[in-house]
Amino acid sequence: MNEPAPTGPAREDDEAAVDSEWRKIEAQRIAEEQEEAREDLLDPEPPRRRWPLLALAAALVAGLLAAVLLNSPAAVSRRTAAPPSDTAPPVESASIAPPGPESAVIMINVASGTQTQAEAGYPLLSGSMPIVKTGAGTLVLDQANTLTGSTVVQAGVLQLTNAAALESSRLVVMAGGTGQVAPLVITSVAGLDLATGDGLLDVTGGGLTVRGGMAAGELVAEILEGRGDGSWTGTSGITSSMAAAEVAASVPRAVGWLDNGDGSLTVAYAAPGDTNIDWTIDILDVANVLAGGTFDSVEPATWIEGDFNYDGLADILDAADVVTTNLHDAGIYNPRAQEGAGEGVTDPVPGLSSESPEK
Repeated sequence: MNEPAPTGPAREDDEAAVDSEWRKIEAQRIAEEQEEAREDLLDPEPPRRRWPLLALAAALVAGLLAAVLLNSPAAVSRRTAAPPSDTAPPVESASIAPPGPESAVIMINVASGTQTQAEAGYPLLSGSMPIVKTGAGTLVLDQANTLTGSTVVQAGVLQLTNAAALESSRLVVMAGGTGQVAPLVITSVAGLDLATGDGLLDVTGGGLTVRGGMAAGELVAEILEGRGDGSWTGTSGITSSMAAAEVAASVPRAVGWLDNGDGSLTVAYAAPGDTNIDWTIDILDVANVLAGGTFDSVEPATWIEGDFNYDGLADILDAADVVTTNLHDAGIYNPRAQEGAGEGVTDPVPGLSSESPEK
């Protein structure tokens, strides 16, 4: 059975007691919070609050040190003198100036037909700037040019009709281009490069002396490439369109070569047996074969020693080729010389008609 709730003065006493208790608890809580606040003001900052400041300070010091090092004279010099090879140069460096003379070339385009160098606008080629011949037509160099820069045949035909047309220039023939020597002309170039671009050199009924920069083995390799199966119709290397036409008519002809003994090499239209390439076959040629000492042996032989079929040996097969020419003591066999096409040319290979070159 429930007791009745107190009423009157008793109830008022209970409410006053509860209120007093709550006041004590609130006063105690306030006192504790004030004490904690005083301790926070007096005590040093906890370590966990100092780490962010220390990290920030360290980062600032490291950044300052890096900036000093990167902008020091030594570092700037290293960056300027040796940029990383696998990093492209800044755009502003690449476009700061137009190409200089060292990167310029003279382009001579003959789209079709035939033009002399004067007709193409260049009566004389001189200086060190490279020449590039373009177009499917034929450019004729008929002057004694003093050009020292290289001459590149990119397309079409570059014909040399003067003995000194490119005497001081390196001739480079690319695939699709042809360097050509006019019939009965013996001209010279400072150097010859057919290998880089699989180019073609056609000596027709003339010859070319390479003044330097080419080994005998390289020259013979180019001749073999042009010789092909013996028809002299190769599309690269060294050939003779005149020899090709005669071989097609069953007339033994070829391209011969000589080591002149002074670092230069001569390559020219020739008949088997013409060891010194003077366009006659006589007792001097027989003497050269005998002096070589390689005939009918296993020793490697050259053109002047009697290897006329380019198998590396001088033997009975080469002798048979000489016999079939029917040219011994028959005079000059170059048809263009017989026709008088070489007016003013009295010695096909100057200096080689009366004596043999050094071996």
